[in-house]
Amino acid sequence: MTDPGNLPNHTLPSLMKRLWVHGFLVGFALVLVILLAWWFLWGTPAPSTTAEKETAPSPQAQPGPGEAARGEPAVAAPAPPAAAAALKRQLEEVLAGVREANLRQDLPQLVNLYAPDFPQRKEREQSISKSWKVYDYLDMTFRMDEVKSLATDRASARVTWDVETRNRKTKALKQVTKAYLAWFTKDSGQWRIQALENLAPRPQEKP
Repeated sequence: MTDPGNLPNHTLPSLMKRLWVHGFLVGFALVLVILLAWWFLWGTPAPSTTAEKETAPSPQAQPGPGEAARGEPAVAAPAPPAAAAALKRQLEEVLAGVREANLRQDLPQLVNLYAPDFPQRKEREQSISKSWKVYDYLDMTFRMDEVKSLATDRASARVTWDVETRNRKTKALKQVTKAYLAWFTKDSGQWRIQALENLAPRPQEKP
């Protein structure tokens, strides 16, 4: 058996070099094994996260509140027909009272259908009274549309009157069409006319 102390001088560096190379290779192999183990344990979940992002629906693709589902037409929420019909009937009763008062030339009945704060109410009473002295009201018909509830005690509507009169002196007949935007107010449980705005008759209506 050879004693290392008895090895020639040129053999010792060669032996040390081989030991260093072997140690380097062993260390490199250990580092490589550690890197491969880390990659397999921690590197594989990344693709699954990407797949989830690709398959997950985009928030923008989901219909928002009030929107129809994709491919289906949007449907507007229907207005309460019973309440709208009841309001229209109540306002029509006011206009029916106006018609009756004009045909009978009953000024107290007519004045009661106007709200106390109606603009220039006194002047309107005088104008109606003068008109009755000149004309007989033979017929009055009305149409109401665009009825809107503004509050629990206020409403508006478009009202069109077709009036047929006869001059007391000349006996000449006259037909007139007038349109108004009418505001109504409810006082002590009764609807009354609060204000009127003159409107131009529609093309299909008689001037």
